[in-house]
Amino acid sequence: MLIFSFCLLSLFDSHPPGGSSSATLLNSVGKSSYTATAVNPALLCGLDKNGIGIVCSQPYNISQIQYRRLTANYKNFGFNFSHLGQTGYAEYILSLSAGMNFNNNLSYGLLLKGQYLDLGDYGASFIPALNIGFSYQLDKISFGSVIENLNRPNNSTGENIPWQILVGAMFEPVSDFLLGIEITKSAQDQNLALGAELKPMPVLAVRLGTETNPFIISGG
Repeated sequence: MLIFSFCLLSLFDSHPPGGSSSATLLNSVGKSSYTATAVNPALLCGLDKNGIGIVCSQPYNISQIQYRRLTANYKNFGFNFSHLGQTGYAEYILSLSAGMNFNNNLSYGLLLKGQYLDLGDYGASFIPALNIGFSYQLDKISFGSVIENLNRPNNSTGENIPWQILVGAMFEPVSDFLLGIEITKSAQDQNLALGAELKPMPVLAVRLGTETNPFIISGG
């Protein structure tokens, strides 16, 4: 039953929280290293610094499940590796990404990712996928969009993994205060996410976010 639950909750189509993006819940815009290296590669061009991020968590509050993630970005290139699993099930995702500037405001990028599923006695499979992302920056507002699973790969049972489109915007009405919105649309369903960030001092950020499918409220 636990392995069956893992298959239903496959991380290949979701973006587990962690690190700087955990509260805003937006994946197509912003300056999160994880967002840039694992979702929208166009955002690599907007990252101010090279960096490394590590996330360790226990998803869904199930003690048998462990999740680990390593993220790194250098200039306009990104690397992301994650592992989810327990005895009898393991899911690994590796992504390599690159972002390029079209002009001072517009950037685009490509992301190649692969998912390796090890189901123990039930066998193993490898699923490749492709993301294309765009980012447009103005003085106080930024737009981002991503087409995920553009090649429409098949999972280990032969079922098609649907494409997914993310479109988001982030607005900074005053210094150190951000508002964001994102719409996610796939062939099966859709989701709306809203987020806000306040930085009362340079070393402290307060974040709040919510999304509709499933309904989640996050803060940190």
